Amino acid sequence: MSISILIDANIYLGLYRAKPPRSVLDSISRLDHVFVSEQIVDEVTRNRVRIAATAFAENIGNIKSAKSIPLPDADESEVEMAAVVTNEVQKFNSAAKALKQGYAQAMLKLLRSIQKGTDPVSVVLRPLFLRAVSATHGELTKARRRRERGLPPGKPGDPLGDQLIWEQFLTRCAGVDNIVIVSRDRDYVERHLDELFLNPILERDIRNTAFGAAVTVFDTLADALPFVLARIRAPVPIPAAEALAMMKQQEQVVLPVPMEAPARCPRCTSNEGFIGPIPTRGTGGRWSSAFVCVACGARATVEE
Repeated sequence: MSISILIDANIYLGLYRAKPPRSVLDSISRLDHVFVSEQIVDEVTRNRVRIAATAFAENIGNIKSAKSIPLPDADESEVEMAAVVTNEVQKFNSAAKALKQGYAQAMLKLLRSIQKGTDPVSVVLRPLFLRAVSATHGELTKARRRRERGLPPGKPGDPLGDQLIWEQFLTRCAGVDNIVIVSRDRDYVERHLDELFLNPILERDIRNTAFGAAVTVFDTLADALPFVLARIRAPVPIPAAEALAMMKQQEQVVLPVPMEAPARCPRCTSNEGFIGPIPTRGTGGRWSSAFVCVACGARATVEE
C-alpha cells in the first residue's frame, strides 16, 4: 500500500510550544512517508523561537503575586494579625519574583538551544528535514499561477509559500493509494459539527492527480500518528493513549499572530528584553498581548 503524508508547518511548530512525550517524538522520527519541502523547513526554522517563547511567556504569566487586603475598623489584635499577613504576602511576592526571574533565565537558555537547533524537538526533526525537496521549475510556475488566481492554500498578497508546498505535494500524490494531510490552517481544513473537511479546491486537485486515493485529514499529530503508523507498519509501537491524549491537549491551543514587545519595561525601564507574547482575546474579539520583563517580572500589555 502506497501512502503520501503532508504535515503542515504549523503542526511542527506546535511541538515547540508543547513538551511532547518521548514516545511521540520517536514515532515522528520514523515517518519515512512524509513529504517535506524546503519551504516547510524554512518556515519552521524561522518561527520556532517565537513559538517557544510564547509558550514560555504563558507559563511565567501563571506565576501570580498576592495582594494584601486591608481590614477596616480593626482593633489592636486585628492590626497585629494584618501586619503578620502583610509580612507573609511580601515574602510570597519576593519568592514569586525570584521564581519568575529564575524561570526566565532558564527559558532564555532553552531558547538559545532552539535557535541553534540543538533542543530535543529540533534534533528529532533534523533527519526528516534533511530530506527536504526542492521545487521544480514547473511546480514554481503552477504555484505562481495558483496565487494569481487566488486559489488555496495561501493568500494572493502573501509570499509564495503554501501554494508551492501544495503543488510539490500534488506531484508526490500521483499514483498513491492513501493521502494524509495534517494541518490546522483553514486554507487546508475546516471543522464543522466536530468533523474535519478538506477545502473543496484541494479535494478537487487530489482527485485530478490521484483518482481513487483515500484522503484523510487531521488537525493534530496525536490523532494522525496512530492512523499513519497502523498503515505503514513502522517498526515502532504506537504511543500510549495517555501520551497521545496529553499531546492532543497541548496541540489544540491556537495562537494569534504576536505583537511587538515594548522597547523598555514600563516599571523598571530595563531594556534587557521580554518573554512573550501572552495572547489574550477580549470580549469584543480584539487581541492583546502581555510581555513579561526579564529583569523585574512585570507585565506590559500591548493592544491590537
